[in-house]
Amino acid sequence: MRRFYYFIIATATALLMSISANSQQVVNENFESYDAGSYMSTVAAPQWEMWGTGVLGGLVSEEQAHNGTKSMKAYISGSTETDVILNMNDLTTGRYRVEFYMYVPASHTGYYNILQDFNGQDSQWGIQLTFNNGTITIDANGSQYTHPYTADSWTKIQHFVDLDNDWIDFYLNDEFVLSYQWSKGTNGDGTTCKLDAIDFYSHTANNQSGLYYIDDLVIEQATAPAAPTNLTATVQNENDVALSWTAVDNDDLVYYSISREGEEIATTTATSYTDTHLYPMTYNYQVRAYCGTAIGYSAASNTAQAVIEGGVERENVLVEIYSRVGCGYCPYAVRALDQMEATGNFNMIVLDHQTANDFGYTQSANRYNWWDSKRDMFGNQYDFEGATPGVLFDGYIGMSGVVTNVNDMKTQYTQMYNYIKEINSIYNLTAELIQTEVNSKTFTLNVTAEKLSDYFGNDQIVIMAALTEDLTYTWQGYNKLNNMVRVLYPNYNGTAATFDTNNQFSTSYTITVSDDYDISKCKVAVWVENHTQGRVMQSKQFKVSDYYVTDIAEENVETSIFPNPSDGLFSISASNIESIEVYDITGKLVMQQQVNADNATIDLRNNAKGIYTLKTYTGNNVKVNKLIVE
Repeated sequence: MRRFYYFIIATATALLMSISANSQQVVNENFESYDAGSYMSTVAAPQWEMWGTGVLGGLVSEEQAHNGTKSMKAYISGSTETDVILNMNDLTTGRYRVEFYMYVPASHTGYYNILQDFNGQDSQWGIQLTFNNGTITIDANGSQYTHPYTADSWTKIQHFVDLDNDWIDFYLNDEFVLSYQWSKGTNGDGTTCKLDAIDFYSHTANNQSGLYYIDDLVIEQATAPAAPTNLTATVQNENDVALSWTAVDNDDLVYYSISREGEEIATTTATSYTDTHLYPMTYNYQVRAYCGTAIGYSAASNTAQAVIEGGVERENVLVEIYSRVGCGYCPYAVRALDQMEATGNFNMIVLDHQTANDFGYTQSANRYNWWDSKRDMFGNQYDFEGATPGVLFDGYIGMSGVVTNVNDMKTQYTQMYNYIKEINSIYNLTAELIQTEVNSKTFTLNVTAEKLSDYFGNDQIVIMAALTEDLTYTWQGYNKLNNMVRVLYPNYNGTAATFDTNNQFSTSYTITVSDDYDISKCKVAVWVENHTQGRVMQSKQFKVSDYYVTDIAEENVETSIFPNPSDGLFSISASNIESIEVYDITGKLVMQQQVNADNATIDLRNNAKGIYTLKTYTGNNVKVNKLIVE
């Protein structure tokens, strides 16, 4: 599963040198000039420093060496870890080759990260690597990558960080591994384009203690090769984009790298490429020339934009949180979402699925388990495995766990919300909530989904609804339990949609609010979802009390409406009509008219086509009818 990690590790063990942003000189640190047994944070300060107190500052050792007789050792002494920083002092321009060798003994762990900004717990990670049990885990650009390594031997590690063009390419043992937009950093949501420090930390993983050696560290400014030019992007076959560009004149060229939204999607030796089966959105492309491990990538070409038609704005983002009142960490996540919702600045619908304990709901627990078979939009499988809290934003991205700071949670959730809100939907959703009769707590929810694109092919599309309630309840030091799911309709699998020749599907649900619930604090949410992939496409929500009529009797009200459906012009007849009200499908009042007669005319010809609710008032009576504008 793609997680939004919080790297608040007290990390570091670092090395090196003095470097100027304007220097072209290669700077080497082979540790040969220092006495064995000394610490880099002491003998090479302030370039080298410990991250925090009570840690080790990078030991100069004669136990291993790539060249010469010495290297820097990161290890654990008793319970004291190595955590040392090599400062590069906020480099903001230039392209840099950052290279060193690492030796990780068998049954031990190696670790380092490169920081875009070194600022204690507020530091920004650009990339981090963990060497453990023969596998390197690389956290970069919001995803995890793995690569093998050989223990008890030296691994060559090389990065080209291009601050002028916001790009990094990364290599292991002269083999290209990955590249991405540098500012996106480890989490994939960053914006900092700097090179500030390297952090070496004796991290323990899988019960294997941190122990490794660093040698022959080199940092130098490196000129990027010439970039491709004249990139164009042309939409073909509705969902494909054809790219072409002018070749570079470089004998070292290995291939061209095509990136979409800052991420490499393909390589080719040709000067054209077709990106196929694209979701309806706007896409930005660039091309780079790759010229081998010694030179790396060129700067980017011009940006070419292509628009795949068929998408509409995402009306809301459905945020599903899976929690338990017995979970000590859940209130941090719940409070963050409550505070976001209270601002009114987010078009989001929150569903709190209680999976166990006092309010455990079987259908919610089943839906949470169902997510484990799905993947996020980056291809990473969700692996909640029932752990709470777990949060999903329209099913595209998710997060398990928390940091124990509500403001930090809000920051992460806001980034996730903003990311998803910008993704177009390829479905429209209309819905109306109608009270079956006055004083009744039973309602009919009518729903219509309209498919705007065949992008999803034969994937199963479903409609689903939920009845929620806001509770005052004390749990884990918090006294609210908002948006708690009481009922899923029809169940956690939804209603399968079969679209007609007009690409529409309609269904309805009977929503009954139990007498045990406070109807004034109940809401009904409804959404259309790609159930094969787990992607919520559009969602709506109704506050039940807006549709709950109790103080007026509905007796002996015979109302005639003609024509219905119509183009928007309706004739209404009833005995002693005092007033009429018309509401759209969102519950918004769109017309209010005093009548005081037996007949009235309603003109909705300037309103959008769709379903409206008419309330006809006669004395102490009211009649609710449906109007259809075609």
